[in-house]
Amino acid sequence: QAGIITPSDFPFARDGIAAEGTPNIEQIIVAEVDLNDLQGNRLNGTTIPLYDKRKDVYEHPVEVIKVS
Repeated sequence: QAGIITPSDFPFARDGIAAEGTPNIEQIIVAEVDLNDLQGNRLNGTTIPLYDKRKDVYEHPVEVIKVS
């Protein structure tokens, strides 16, 4: 099942799902996600998991993409 997942925070969909496909059907899904809202949420969201993650658990760092 295809899906476009967003942060479950105020500027985004309430359930954190921007678009969701039908299970077991090959398809393309499309959703509009404002990259400026995404960047703002990464810095000032109600939860900031990128900064709270345990570094000893993740060997490869997460690349934070900046929108200019």
